[in-house]
Amino acid sequence: MKNKIREYVFSELSEYFKLDENSPSGLVRIRNKYDEIIKEYSVGTRSYRKNGNPAAWIVRFKGNNYFIHRIIWVLTYGNINSQLVIDHLDGDPFNNSIDNLILKTTQNNSRNVRKYAQTDTGITGVSLNVKSNNRLYYRAGWNDLDGSKNFKHFSIKKFGEIEALRLAIKYREEQIQRLITEGADYTARHGK
Repeated sequence: MKNKIREYVFSELSEYFKLDENSPSGLVRIRNKYDEIIKEYSVGTRSYRKNGNPAAWIVRFKGNNYFIHRIIWVLTYGNINSQLVIDHLDGDPFNNSIDNLILKTTQNNSRNVRKYAQTDTGITGVSLNVKSNNRLYYRAGWNDLDGSKNFKHFSIKKFGEIEALRLAIKYREEQIQRLITEGADYTARHGK
C-alpha cells in the first residue's frame, strides 16, 4: 500500500465505524457499503512493509485503503491536518489504543524511530562513508529543528578508525541533546 494520506472526515467515518477496544485493530464496522446498519464486526488487515516489518492496520472503505490509526484519531478528536502523521508511541504499529497514539509532524515522528537493521556501524545516525578522494570517514548525521539535514565528518586517516567512530558517536549524541534542549521531541526508543 502506498503511504498516500487520504482525507479522513469525521462525519463520514462516524457513520460507518466506531471504536471498540475489544477489536484487534481497535475499530468495528457499524454500517455496510449499502448504507445499512449491521451487526458490528471487527475490521482491519495487518499490512507489512516489503522487508516483512509491520506497517499498520488498514481497512478498505469506499474503494480505498485507509489507515485505521488515523480513523481512530478522527473518531476520537475530529479531523486531522493531512500534513501531520500519527505516531505509535510504543513503536508497535498494530497497537491502536488511543493512549498509544500521538499527532506529530513527519520530522518529530522520525525522532521515535528504532535503529535501522542495515546500519553499518550499529549506531543510529553514524555511518561509514567514502569521500570522492577514496578516503574513509565516519559521518555523524542529524536533522535540525527546521528539518535541515546536517553532517560532520571524522577522518579515519586523521584520527584512526576507533577514534573517528568514537568522535562521530559523541558528536551526534551532543547534537541530539542540544536538539532536545531546544524542544525536539526525541523519545527513549530513538535509535534503540
